[in-house]
Amino acid sequence: MEINWKKAEELVENPVLVMTIEEHEYASFVLSLKEIINELFKKFGEILGKELQERLNKIIVRELEEKLRIYIT
Repeated sequence: MEINWKKAEELVENPVLVMTIEEHEYASFVLSLKEIINELFKKFGEILGKELQERLNKIIVRELEEKLRIYIT
């Protein structure tokens, strides 16, 4: 899976373009993003330790939900 970063930047600048995304593109984008986030969470845990990792994870998840409307489960 790979994220089309140019397309992602266009969507941030003009969210109405979401309507032009094909279903498979959207699914691929979301799955890739979740994979990246999960890998980052693991690396943060290795560096920060469990307590700080959990706090950072909550902050990141909240930011993704509020700003990008992406919900990590």
